Parts: sequence; structure tokens; C-alpha cells
Amino acid sequence: MDETPHTLKDFDSGLARLRDEVVAMANVAIQNLEESMSGLMEGNRDKCNEVIAEDEVVDDLEKSVDEIGMAVMVRFNPVATDLRRVISSMNIAGRLERIADHAVNVARHSRKILKTGPIEETKMLEPLFGLAIGEVRDAVTAYVDGNAELAVSVKKQDDELDRLHKRLGKSLIQLIEERTDGAVGLVHLMFVARSLERVGDLAKNIGEEVVFIESAEDIRHLSL
Repeated sequence: MDETPHTLKDFDSGLARLRDEVVAMANVAIQNLEESMSGLMEGNRDKCNEVIAEDEVVDDLEKSVDEIGMAVMVRFNPVATDLRRVISSMNIAGRLERIADHAVNVARHSRKILKTGPIEETKMLEPLFGLAIGEVRDAVTAYVDGNAELAVSVKKQDDELDRLHKRLGKSLIQLIEERTDGAVGLVHLMFVARSLERVGDLAKNIGEEVVFIESAEDIRHLSL
């Protein structure tokens, strides 16, 4: 083997702490995304407010990931797979922070929609949300399990999400053009849809990082 595994207990502990903080970030980001959409679908402003308030938790966790990652690199000078794991874990934390930011965006647009009254077209976003949250869950699972195959599948899933987002955008634009009232709510729905599409992109990026960790392969620009 060309890579000698680290045997230092402190090093292994540092990697475990790094992974645990990333997973904690993922759990909060996923919960916030689910709550923001639940607030929209159920007409629950309190859930939207909670998501906005929770954003600081994600920011603090990202800082913790960066601190642990830098400490591990400075103290142990990892190489090969271990170095990729540390750097990519920090990159993944950045993606999760942005996913949480999009959850906040969804919550804010949802509050504006609910302020003018719920609209029937909200249910049009359910398939898009299902794909987006599924991508995030699979990407995080791939990271935890070191599953490059699952990570690659996230990239493929994102193609379907992009196609669905494009179709949904066209439908919403047509509805906006036809409406004499209620168009403002539809515009906010378009912003929600855009955030969900970006969540999918970020999940895809996490999957790409996982593949890089496990195989040192850069698949960002590959057509799969």
C-alpha cells in the first residue's frame, strides 16, 4: 500500500471530531430546510421564524469545523487520503452553511407568502423539495459511509432536479402572466424554487467532495 494509516490516537480523535461536527451541521441544515418548507406548506409562520433564528447555530458549527480542521493539519500534517478528508470536510461544511442559508431564504419568502394568504400553487413545489432534500440526505450519508457510488448518484439526481426546476419555472411564469391578482405570491414561490435548485447544486458539490476523498478523482466537470 502506498498510504500508511495514522496510528496516533489523538489524530484519529481529531478526524472523528471533525466528522461529528460536519454531521451535526448537516442535521441542523436538513432540519431547517424541512421546517422552512413545512412552515410554507402548513401556513405556519412560527416554523419559519424558528428556522431564521437557528441559522446562528449552523454558523457556529462551521467555525468549529474550520478550527478543528486547521488544528489537525497544523499538528499532524496529514497526507494523501487523510489530507483530502480534512480539506474536503471543511469544504463540505461550507456547502452545508450555504444550504442552511437557503433554508433561511425559503423561510423568509414563505413568511411573505403567508402574509398575503396561502396560495394553492404552493403544492407545486413538493416534488422539487423532495428531490432537493433527498440529494442532501444521500450526500451526507455518502460522506459518513465513505460511499463514492452513492456520492456519484447525487450528481445524477441533480440533473433531474434541474429539469424539474426548469419546468416549474415556466409554469409559474405562465401563471404570473395570466393573473390579475395574487402574482406577488407566485413570484415568491419562484424564489423558493430557486433556493431549492441551489440546495441541489450544493448537495451535488458535497457528493463531488466525497468522491475526491475516497478516490482522489475530480468529477466536477465530468458528464455522468
